[in-house]
Amino acid sequence: MENFVKVASLDDLKENDFNLNIPLYVEKIIEDNLPSVEEALADLKTAWDKSLQAEEKFKSILKNYI
Repeated sequence: MENFVKVASLDDLKENDFNLNIPLYVEKIIEDNLPSVEEALADLKTAWDKSLQAEEKFKSILKNYI
């Protein structure tokens, strides 16, 4: 259940050896909207190629001032 609050009982605490670490009592909701590895690598390659193109353009502009 999303956005639900529960007070941990003494039994809950005892069951976890009185360990108060938050992850033992709060479930982390992970949204599955991350890109796949293949998509992330494709995006990285595209960004890398664009950065190389920008660097070459920058170098050609600098040549006019040297």
